Amino acid sequence: MRGRKFYETYWKHYDDMVNFENFREMLGGIGDVQARRLLQKKIVKSFKIRGEYRIPKACVIDLCAESPLC
Repeated sequence: MRGRKFYETYWKHYDDMVNFENFREMLGGIGDVQARRLLQKKIVKSFKIRGEYRIPKACVIDLCAESPLC
């Protein structure tokens, strides 16, 4: 498991709010269904704006820094 600083540096090219496709890419290309489950079960904080998910990059970093998913 890597630390928060690693992921901040590794994903610096992503915007502060990422879309659903970028979210999946950041988690190693996980499947559509698994990614939606993470968001729907509120494991990762997200917002749905005009029908599309927007996920704060900081929340993805928190998930990866605290769990073995990444």
